[in-house]
Amino acid sequence: MLNKFFPHWNNKTVRTYYLTALFMNFWVIGPIWYFMFRHFVTVREIGINEIIVFSIGLLAEVPSGALADHIGRRKVLIYGGVILLIGAVATTFAFNLLSLVIAQAIFLTGYAFYSGTNEALVYDKLKEEGKENIWHIVSANAKNIGIATTIVAVLISGLLYSVHYRLPYAAYSLFILGFLITIIHYPKDRPAHRDTDSHSFANYVRNL
Repeated sequence: MLNKFFPHWNNKTVRTYYLTALFMNFWVIGPIWYFMFRHFVTVREIGINEIIVFSIGLLAEVPSGALADHIGRRKVLIYGGVILLIGAVATTFAFNLLSLVIAQAIFLTGYAFYSGTNEALVYDKLKEEGKENIWHIVSANAKNIGIATTIVAVLISGLLYSVHYRLPYAAYSLFILGFLITIIHYPKDRPAHRDTDSHSFANYVRNL
């Protein structure tokens, strides 16, 4: 029955991808993050935090891609999920600028590991199975799941915030945990290449 509403649900890789779209798009923190942060930092400190953590997140994008080439996309996703969870929980309990910067830097580093890797892993697995022609259908449905999830999350964010200002981040942390549990079920993949003189992780670092 689920296959009717979510095309190719019976495929393990596709089913896992759909679930990651659900868990990663529960942006219940979207409408309230600023108001939560204002409980323990000033507007100026929020600006400082944003500059620092987004810079760290951008810098983490390149090594995460290089790492995926050497140890496989599934492992990078799992590492990213662990880092995301640590960052989300740490943000939930942040209490000053330093704790917020550390928590958000951890979170955005984990997000860099996730960004692009999830889609690439799914496409590669479908290609291995000779089913890359269904990617556009699967991708479109995953986006629809993400949009629907985001709408629901935004609608309930205010309610959670009214109960306690930290509750939306706590709820988001639970969804990140769901994401981490889900990606463990992805089929194992093979690294694009092993370390060699011409393709070593050190070379990626030197060429940044």
